[in-house]
Amino acid sequence: MHPYGICLAASILVGLLVLFLCDARKIKDPIERKNCIRALTVFAVLAIPLGLFFGRLAFALARFAWFRDRGLAWLFQLQNGGFMLYGVVAGLLLACVLSAKICRIPFSSIADLVAAPALLTLSLERFSEYLVQVGYGYPLSDWFSVWAFSPDEYTSMSYFHLKDIRFLERFPFAMIDSHYGEAMWAVCVLMGLITLCLFFILRHHTFRRAGDRTLIALSMVIASTIAYESMRQDDVTKWGVTGVVRAVEVIGAVLLLLVMLWAQIRMQPPRKVSAMVLSWIYLLLCMGMVICMEFALERKIMFLLWMRMDLCYLVMLLSCAGMVHAVSLTMLGRQPDRLN
Repeated sequence: MHPYGICLAASILVGLLVLFLCDARKIKDPIERKNCIRALTVFAVLAIPLGLFFGRLAFALARFAWFRDRGLAWLFQLQNGGFMLYGVVAGLLLACVLSAKICRIPFSSIADLVAAPALLTLSLERFSEYLVQVGYGYPLSDWFSVWAFSPDEYTSMSYFHLKDIRFLERFPFAMIDSHYGEAMWAVCVLMGLITLCLFFILRHHTFRRAGDRTLIALSMVIASTIAYESMRQDDVTKWGVTGVVRAVEVIGAVLLLLVMLWAQIRMQPPRKVSAMVLSWIYLLLCMGMVICMEFALERKIMFLLWMRMDLCYLVMLLSCAGMVHAVSLTMLGRQPDRLN
């Protein structure tokens, strides 16, 4: 038993406990509560194998050339690791669809209940990545230019120039690289904290219509994953001849556009065309800002050379929050037909 596997199992268990003992019990109608608990039981049985399978399959497809050399048998060697979050999310959505069909209740009734506990599970999983040294960023010594004692030697990665970083070279700020013994930013812990905040926001917010909670949760997961993937400096899936395009960010952008489209298609009554166009412009501008910050981090935009990395990442995080806000704005102006 690996410590990470134990923590991952505990994360799933905590999410299921919150789902059954807290959220499902809030349903006031006894018959509806009984039907939902039955459907959630079916969901819990289906979600784990489907999430693992689709997460593994998505990882294999994203690294198809690498996977092809190892053969089909590698797909079932789960002890070797290798999962993609978007595949896991697809598995959870399929589990919601199947459990809704089996128990003959609306898909949104299950998905809305699952949304917040799934974010909690994801948050705990991010924290667990610290145990296997996954999800680390730049070395702290380079970030703060510890060894630079003159302006000419300053690496310009941060606006702060620290000579003593011993306080930061520990949990929760950094993790120690096992090969070189160097302290690296623990980005997984930062994203775990952000996802935990998103869990509380989602759980305590009232939505006007069934299904809105699911859409916002999806946009939160995708946007935070885009930021997380940009900050990571460990083994990430890259595409392109030169290997500079991060696959998870590209897939996330496409999925976020689909979430936006889904949100607008299901609007009843539909919003004005001008409002819909503005929402799309807002979303695309935020996406463009994320792309711009990616190039700024690579020092490939001349007029943005004055921006150091900490400012670039701050702008990127705000842009990712703007993408979620763009999706939420699409849901405004509807007539409430149910309170969650």
